Amino acid sequence: MSRAVGIDPSAAPESSQSSVNVLCCSGLDPTGGAGLQADIEAVAAQGAHALVVATALTVQDTRNVVSSQPVDAGLLHQQLAVLRADCSIGAIKLGLLGSIEQLPVLATVL
Repeated sequence: MSRAVGIDPSAAPESSQSSVNVLCCSGLDPTGGAGLQADIEAVAAQGAHALVVATALTVQDTRNVVSSQPVDAGLLHQQLAVLRADCSIGAIKLGLLGSIEQLPVLATVL
């Protein structure tokens, strides 16, 4: 079984020792070409399970980003806290961060 570099195999979810949880924090690309959807595919290709947390919502097509709206830092904190309490996290992947206010929140999980 292939694994992503840097994934801690001892952090496999309790329900299945064959898969590691990777926390993916990134933007939501509605086209699926980047962001969380691409992260899910990349993590799954490595035999791991993606835990996804949106940091920004984008308005875009396959060529251009028209606008972006950050997820509130308080909501981000809440989602991360709930996931950390419930799931073992073996690796973290950061993508698009929605705002500078998200940095202290994300630093708590790093």
